[in-house]
Amino acid sequence: MLTPEDPFVSIQAERIRRLEEAAEGFKLTIRHMINDLLRRGRPSTSADEDRLDIFMASSLKACGGYDTLRGLASTLSVEEMSVLLRSFAELAINASFLQTSSNIDLKKYMQFDSIAAFTMMNDFLSVVDTPENVPPELFRRTKENALNAAQESGLKLQHRSVFERAKQVDVRIGGEAFRCFANSVYGHGHVYVHQGYSTLSWYRHQLRGTQTNAAQARLKQAGNLVFGAAQVLQVLCLFSTKFFAAGSEEEAERLTLKLNQANAYAGSA
Repeated sequence: MLTPEDPFVSIQAERIRRLEEAAEGFKLTIRHMINDLLRRGRPSTSADEDRLDIFMASSLKACGGYDTLRGLASTLSVEEMSVLLRSFAELAINASFLQTSSNIDLKKYMQFDSIAAFTMMNDFLSVVDTPENVPPELFRRTKENALNAAQESGLKLQHRSVFERAKQVDVRIGGEAFRCFANSVYGHGHVYVHQGYSTLSWYRHQLRGTQTNAAQARLKQAGNLVFGAAQVLQVLCLFSTKFFAAGSEEEAERLTLKLNQANAYAGSA
């Protein structure tokens, strides 16, 4: 059982507190960035208006996602944190990629849900014995939406992976931040999404009555995931300063330094 008096626990608690301070700074920067972009007025084309809406809405969603992940850290729910973090990492990469992509890629993103809904319904109807359980009007409407979406978006065209999207963002704004982010934060969550063997570690310890021995590692991992959640906010701030020239690049760099120092905290003054 971990106790607050344990030196390891107190160090990790202080590390997470410092990470949270940096994350709150990024959240404030994102709100300032959104206000800045809104003051500039709407873009001249509907496609660029859609792009901007996607980026701002994704940034707000990422702020809420950080709060959710931070809450899960208090119960050391590292499996759930890992799955959610992977999702929010993809959110940040997609939102940034779409600002630099073609209108075809934008349409693919905006029409994906309609096609996915019809695919799921078709899969369901292929295995149930009583397809009449699906109301005919729902099936007709879902199919019509999917066909319209496919025709408009050309979703059968080649699909870019998350890592390819991250690379394109880096090429546009310079540096390697998004590729590093994709390979570390996004890549880490893969085994948890697919429930690999290592995700059973904590529960195997419970079966053996040895979970206390693994608790410290679990606490540190929770801190690592809070760091990853803060990095989602960090890359969104980085992109906004580089691509939109929105917000202060100096402030983003200051917060990045603060975030990295917080992550490295090991009990020093």
